[in-house]
Amino acid sequence: MFARLHFQILAVLFFALASCDRPSPSTQRTKTQDIEAGPLRHDSLTPQQVDRLRAIQAVLAEVDTNPLEKWIDDFRRDVNPDREISIYEAIAQAYQTFCASRPRTKAQKQDAYGLLIERSGTTDYNALRNYKLKALTPSEAYELLGYYTKSAEPIQVFEK
Repeated sequence: MFARLHFQILAVLFFALASCDRPSPSTQRTKTQDIEAGPLRHDSLTPQQVDRLRAIQAVLAEVDTNPLEKWIDDFRRDVNPDREISIYEAIAQAYQTFCASRPRTKAQKQDAYGLLIERSGTTDYNALRNYKLKALTPSEAYELLGYYTKSAEPIQVFEK
């Protein structure tokens, strides 16, 4: 009986550790300013994709001042625009929920957006460890991350 219980505990630990979100050997941190735009991979986006981007851009306009045309151009460069759009939809949803919970300063909103971008590619723990909070308190950062429900999906950068 103890051997069976011991095996069950080990199996649970194994699956828990195997499902942890930790970087693979090929995952590396890169400064955003070191990333160059890739080639255009799609002639255009679908009308539905453009509508989704329009909604995202409207929510994030106060912290990301890029016009819709820039958003469209950037997502035309993605291998899988729908995957990337879904990440930004999750960012926009969490950002909007956080900002609606009480008044936020411009600096807090900028911090929230930056932290959510960081979180989209890693775990809550790593996002908090790697992102340097400027205007948000740790408590506010935890609240914000509670609104982001998507799994970590690091961006894919292709070498030249």
